[in-house]
Amino acid sequence: MLPFLAHAVPERARHLLALRHSMLQQARLRASTLSQAGALYPWRTLSGEEASSYYPAGTAQYHINADIAWAIDRYVLATGDHDFLAHGGAQMVIETARMWADLAFEGSDGRWHIHGVTGPDEYSAVVNDNAYTNSMAARNLRLAARLARDAALHHLDPLSDVEMETWIHIADHLVIPFDDTLGIYAQDDQFLSRRRWDLSDIPQENFPLLLHLHPLVIYRHQLIKQADVVLAMLLVPEAFRPEALRETFRYYEGVTTGDSSLSAAIQATAAATVNYVDVADHHFDQALFLDLANTHGNTGDGVHLANSGGIWSAVIVGMAGLTMRPDGVELAPTGWCVGNHISALIHIRGSLLQLTIRPEGTTIELKGGKPIALISQDHHTAIDSTPVSVPAIFPSTPQHG
Repeated sequence: MLPFLAHAVPERARHLLALRHSMLQQARLRASTLSQAGALYPWRTLSGEEASSYYPAGTAQYHINADIAWAIDRYVLATGDHDFLAHGGAQMVIETARMWADLAFEGSDGRWHIHGVTGPDEYSAVVNDNAYTNSMAARNLRLAARLARDAALHHLDPLSDVEMETWIHIADHLVIPFDDTLGIYAQDDQFLSRRRWDLSDIPQENFPLLLHLHPLVIYRHQLIKQADVVLAMLLVPEAFRPEALRETFRYYEGVTTGDSSLSAAIQATAAATVNYVDVADHHFDQALFLDLANTHGNTGDGVHLANSGGIWSAVIVGMAGLTMRPDGVELAPTGWCVGNHISALIHIRGSLLQLTIRPEGTTIELKGGKPIALISQDHHTAIDSTPVSVPAIFPSTPQHG
């Protein structure tokens, strides 16, 4: 939800992050309860107390810390609201980083590891070196070190150079498992050693699997509830080799059940970035009609808001190819577009931009506010009232997964 809110109604995004800050002391207490330093936010909560009843698929999802840090950084990039960092944002990033520095350890291989956690995929519980967790934790640590260098500006107590250097060292050496034989990133250090269970061999009436199979049966197989390492490829692209992304996506597409409503929009977005246009279309339809057609049979309990936010990201990131940068925005249209064209308005740092997305590329135009720097494939320019068109990075012929 955060990217959509930050670019559409930024005051709501700030309120959500301020709510997290109001729970910081409880997060510190929770970290202490789990024998960790810093702060550890609960996986499921209303009041700041952990409300998850099944710790392998709830409490063990330590990555929530890095998710919050990512959201803070994305909010500031989108809005330019650096004041939020001085009013709690930087403090949350620092305290979550301290938890990672305490949880991670140096192995006999000279690399750093994080053991005994659950990533976004709740069908693989309490694992070692989850790729999503480690890549997001590394980003959290680097962000904390950057903010700590301007401690006074962010209303932080001064931090020692040793602590900041330790964060960078851990971030640079955290393991992101890679399988040289398959040429793909492993979801965790054991995932690829499990028995692969092709989804086509499972009767449709057995989905969602968690309602029909004991969790231990699921845990023994290569079965994924929702995008995990594929989500990390979108949120922390700098942690992954570009040449391995396409094959990594293709591999996990074959074992991801989509039992979670959080998965389809992410899979659609990731598919577009590796030029699997037909796969992107398929998952986008799944996300778009989840509530319109009540495909999960539970829309009566409420609209799936995170899925709705994911649909927005699929358009803005997966189709338009927009990426936020500290010095502006990067535009790398994928060539994927549902229909002849899609138009979208997006707020960035007080300016209003209009995106017009077509299969051949994206046009961006300033509709209000100050010009924004545009970074694209072959040039840097300013987005003003004169439309700027950026061609798609992939050929017009769709690739098939």
